[in-house]
Amino acid sequence: MIKRVVSGGQSGVDLIAMQYARSKGLIVGGYCPLGRTNERGIIPDLFDLIETQSSNPKERTELNVVHSDGTLIISERDSFKGGTFYCYQVCMKYERPVFVVFLNEYKLSGKTEFNQWIRKNRIKTLNIAGNRASEVEGIDEKAEKILKVLL
Repeated sequence: MIKRVVSGGQSGVDLIAMQYARSKGLIVGGYCPLGRTNERGIIPDLFDLIETQSSNPKERTELNVVHSDGTLIISERDSFKGGTFYCYQVCMKYERPVFVVFLNEYKLSGKTEFNQWIRKNRIKTLNIAGNRASEVEGIDEKAEKILKVLL
């Protein structure tokens, strides 16, 4: 059972995941780049994020993958690149459980598959990553719909 959600604080999926998890009473945290910045500016202090040693977002991505039990990636198939794809590669590199949801392809029946993945991998701390706001129009709303089904 998920007790904690971690994310990197980027606009889009990261921030929506932390906001939604917090609204459901889950513990929220994770690592963010030095300076607590994302593409829109400063990450709000209401999220208990630990700054990494550098401003390179790859460092926070690796730390969030390694310090969680598994990673949920929410992405448009056409936008599964850049930092989102890098997160997937880090999961593969460290042999960490990863569950990828492609928007517009996801079916509500997938909740059962996700729950089985959570149980099988004993996920208590879930890293949530995905597209930033500038990559996919309406990603905030799309990701929140998925999170309402899954969490």
